[in-house]
Amino acid sequence: MIILAPPVKYRGTLTGLRISSVGGTALIDNAGATIPTLADGNHQIEIYDAEGRMLKGVLKAAGSAETLSGVELTTDGEFTDTANWTEQTNWAVAGGVAASTGSNAGQSVYQVVTTATNVLYKATTTISAYTSGYGSFILGALSSASPLNSSNTFSYYATGIVTSSVNFGLKSGSTPLVGESSVISLQSVTAPSTSGCTIVSAKGGTTYNFAYKNASFTYNSTYTVIVRAIR
Repeated sequence: MIILAPPVKYRGTLTGLRISSVGGTALIDNAGATIPTLADGNHQIEIYDAEGRMLKGVLKAAGSAETLSGVELTTDGEFTDTANWTEQTNWAVAGGVAASTGSNAGQSVYQVVTTATNVLYKATTTISAYTSGYGSFILGALSSASPLNSSNTFSYYATGIVTSSVNFGLKSGSTPLVGESSVISLQSVTAPSTSGCTIVSAKGGTTYNFAYKNASFTYNSTYTVIVRAIR
């Protein structure tokens, strides 16, 4: 008897897919329009990095609204006390803002926070008094690709890659930012938006985790994603 492989319902390449693979809050988000429609407990998702390393689980349910942990990882995210921040060249914390005055390409304002591996984090900041240049978020060895380049509120998502103390804050770009941050925040994501799904380890399961996680899987990357119907 020939046993056929489960039928493929989706195959594609996703850039910007957000992943939390920690047990208890396993989820994906920013997954496009199709994948959430397959989140019924009867479809398996396989996520492959560029080296073919995989995460595998079951799409439990589509998200309804992004939810954060409510636990703020920063201290003094309103920039009221310079003692809470490390100010590199031409960054200054005072009066409720962290101001970048230019001439500080590659320089940062940051503090030390503690992250955990496999946890999805959301960073936000509000840039005001913008004049020119750009900046980025930094979270340890990670940094945002999208520039902070206007008076606006910006977000950055990253999966933690170390369980340790890391630097979190803002970094001025090669064309240095001239502007201010009036608030900055870092929290973990505990539930996905309507563009995402919760993940469980088995068909019809209630354990929120991936069934298989390659220990060397590369997070914060571009992925090949395959969704199959489960018999």
